[in-house]
Amino acid sequence: MEKVESQRSVRTACTVGSRAPAYCTAVGKAMLSELPEAEVNAIVRRSGLKAITSNTITTAAQLKAELKTISSRGIRDRRRGEKKKGCGAFGAPVRAHSRKLSAAMSISGPAFRMTKERVPEVAEALMQAASELSAELGYQGLPTEALRRVAS
Repeated sequence: MEKVESQRSVRTACTVGSRAPAYCTAVGKAMLSELPEAEVNAIVRRSGLKAITSNTITTAAQLKAELKTISSRGIRDRRRGEKKKGCGAFGAPVRAHSRKLSAAMSISGPAFRMTKERVPEVAEALMQAASELSAELGYQGLPTEALRRVAS
């Protein structure tokens, strides 16, 4: 729906409105992690898990394990270029007043900037933005607990 472009000369390309399989994007995985397992299974059966890059998850077991981790941490943290080699991204769900998934947001960039040392900083900024948007939509969750889980 919206994109804020980096001011740095080296950045990732992303077009608002473009489509990609959910299983290989930060936003997609953040959303998939909120769905019941049966619904994820149906999506996998219907669409399959085709390799987009050599780093793309291509088995249901791998995807389910990652979705479980995302669900417990509140954020998707992968820097391995599953959709585009050399890129990394973080994704987080956005919830509405009903406590259900309403949307998701992400931060992406070149993999050399998405280092392990930057995880807490980037994750905290993303979680804060997702929490603020969720609050504007009427969600009354506990964002500080999620932030503590991500930062640790």
